[in-house]
Amino acid sequence: MGDASFNKASDALLCLEMHRRAGLAVSSSAIPVNAGANVSLELPVAGFRIQAPCRIVYVVNERQANGFAYGTLSGHPESGEEEFVVTRDLDNRVWFSIRAFSRPSSRLLRLAEPLSHLAQRAMTLRYLSALRSIASSP
Repeated sequence: MGDASFNKASDALLCLEMHRRAGLAVSSSAIPVNAGANVSLELPVAGFRIQAPCRIVYVVNERQANGFAYGTLSGHPESGEEEFVVTRDLDNRVWFSIRAFSRPSSRLLRLAEPLSHLAQRAMTLRYLSALRSIASSP
């Protein structure tokens, strides 16, 4: 992996390219993202578009780690936060972590909570696949 992979993955993460490649339509008040920026994510599902507005809570910008976390805003199907961080260890291996906590944002959505967990898992796998592809590209 190494420096090139770390830099590509970091850039893709901070410019929301990973989200785009995972199938989301993305608009943001700042690219690369910064704390306080609003991000609008939209996922097409079965002919519908699920809106997911968020705000960047913090940005990680260190020599060995880059990333950010966003919190959901009103209109998002979930209420919570999600963190995305790319790190490089002492052996120059590149790692990607996603941490999240959330719950359905309405009583109606709570009825479909098991489906929500499946959707989150599927989205996590799409993020991982997208970033792996970006980091390993020539």
